[in-house]
Amino acid sequence: MFVGEFMCLFVWLAKTGCKGMKANDAEEDDDTIPLSPGGVMAKKKNLKTKINPFLLAIPATFDICGSTLMFVALT
Repeated sequence: MFVGEFMCLFVWLAKTGCKGMKANDAEEDDDTIPLSPGGVMAKKKNLKTKINPFLLAIPATFDICGSTLMFVALT
């Protein structure tokens, strides 16, 4: 299950790599996308709204290590 979730990261990287940097710049400048009230407030305060997907690798790594240790202990 965790390997499948980790593979989704590779798909996302391939998708973003194919779009290139021009698509990312166009996304940031596009004001036609409706934002939630929290998104509007974050934009006014110039807060970071994009999350680095590699931050998901940290808890996923701990989770797979813990699950592996548990399964080894059960066997």
